[in-house]
Amino acid sequence: MYYVEKDTFIHRLNPLDKFFIFIIVTIITFIFYNPWLCFIITAFFTVLIALAGTFRAYSKMVVVIVPIISALLVFQIFAPALPKVVKSFEVKLPGFTLIGYQEGLYHGLVLTGRILAIVAAGALMITTSHPADIVASLRYIRLPYLAGFIITTSLQYVPILQREFVTILEAQQSRGFKTKGFKALIPTLIPLFLISLQRVRQLALTLESRGFGSSGKKTSLREVKPTLKDYAVLAISFGMFSYSIWYRVSVGTLSQIEEFYLPTMTLYGLTLGFLILFMVSVLFLFLRHLRRTIY
Repeated sequence: MYYVEKDTFIHRLNPLDKFFIFIIVTIITFIFYNPWLCFIITAFFTVLIALAGTFRAYSKMVVVIVPIISALLVFQIFAPALPKVVKSFEVKLPGFTLIGYQEGLYHGLVLTGRILAIVAAGALMITTSHPADIVASLRYIRLPYLAGFIITTSLQYVPILQREFVTILEAQQSRGFKTKGFKALIPTLIPLFLISLQRVRQLALTLESRGFGSSGKKTSLREVKPTLKDYAVLAISFGMFSYSIWYRVSVGTLSQIEEFYLPTMTLYGLTLGFLILFMVSVLFLFLRHLRRTIY
């Protein structure tokens, strides 16, 4: 994921608001044990991402995690990581029969919902917040300049390495080199490693020439100060977080694993759907690998 420059209400929000919202969403998804809550949070942030005009960048990340969540669901249905499972069902396939568990399905939905909710909240923060604005916001709350610089550099460096890696692969392919398999790692990783060292050296020289280690007051071309709407969004977010903590302590985790029950045909449909999704994801990755190997 990467920053997408737009002029929307969400882009104009203070990056600190989005950062704290991301932390709050992460905590809420883990203190409750309810998949429907996680899916509602995911849908809400997906709508916000669409309104911000950054859905394309977000969808690329979702495509990457589809094989992970489909595999997670399949394994949790048939081999749940739970101390006690009672409600079992059979999935009859040609030549063999699989034993699944409704508790495993529920647990898999919870884990999947958590992943999707956290990814959606993180995507909203990353794709709508300029890295320099993130540093300026962290400086506003008196976070050390070095800490803000490390966070921003990390966010920027990963996409740069990805682009460099793709460039190296294309260059190797144009020269007729194999770009797949263990033997292809060394010709690919060595240039990437050398480029990374060169970038680090250039960054160090740039920082030194600009007096990064000086003890004077640090300034920035981009100044980000919270406005009234930022304080309002932050107040609403912390209000909902406080209510969630109170509800968790007073009522419980919203767990429905004991009451969770689906009709047999629905279970068959969901289980077969997850199996097909998992196999299609694996087939897609294999064909993608084969295509790159051939071309």
